[in-house]
Amino acid sequence: MTLSSPNMATLAFAAWRLFKESLDKDFYQIQGSFGSRLSAMH
Repeated sequence: MTLSSPNMATLAFAAWRLFKESLDKDFYQIQGSFGSRLSAMH
């Protein structure tokens, strides 16, 4: 896949942004549940 056309570059950037946002959301959810589990143990 080549990013020669600005169209493709924009698409790839948008896809990366969406991917990263969902990753961050999952990470915060996992971190949150892990934190609550830890506090419940203490």
